[in-house]
Amino acid sequence: MQQPTFSEIMQGFNTAIKQMVAETVKIELSGKHERFLQKYELDNLRGTIAAAPIEIEAKRSLINKKREQARTLRQNLADAEQVVKEAEVALIAEIAGEINAAGKPTFSNDKARQGELIQRKRFNPDYQQKLTYYQQCKKEVENLEDILASHDVKLKRMEQELDGQKAILASINAEIGYYTATMYVVETREES
Repeated sequence: MQQPTFSEIMQGFNTAIKQMVAETVKIELSGKHERFLQKYELDNLRGTIAAAPIEIEAKRSLINKKREQARTLRQNLADAEQVVKEAEVALIAEIAGEINAAGKPTFSNDKARQGELIQRKRFNPDYQQKLTYYQQCKKEVENLEDILASHDVKLKRMEQELDGQKAILASINAEIGYYTATMYVVETREES
């Protein structure tokens, strides 16, 4: 009797492995459908994948509303900044227009005018009110931008989780396809 070649040994080995896998698949799939579904938690996975687009769309809608609010707040901030600048210009004009008893400018050099401007800004109630409103607007914009950034991160995480769940489902589908193909090969050989 002739010794089998290495190729023949490997071919026999591959055939034996395929038959073992096919038998395992038959045992796994035949009559144990519930166990198979439980093993992969397919019902939960399907539910998660089905609900995710609705949750993602709700998060996108919320983000869009927050962005609209941010645009409004940014416009309010720009308007408040303009009002503060106008109040500062009014103070500068007032300082530049002051004349002493001798008919000369009260604040003759730029340093003196800048110092007086700082003092008047600090103690002018109209300017302080406008500055306070500007600072409040700025804080609101910053807070809303932080909230938006947080929502953007959550949205990206939700999308990544959905992609991960889809990949798991695709992997399970591929595994089922492999098992099905293996069963077909085994059944075809058994029929031959």
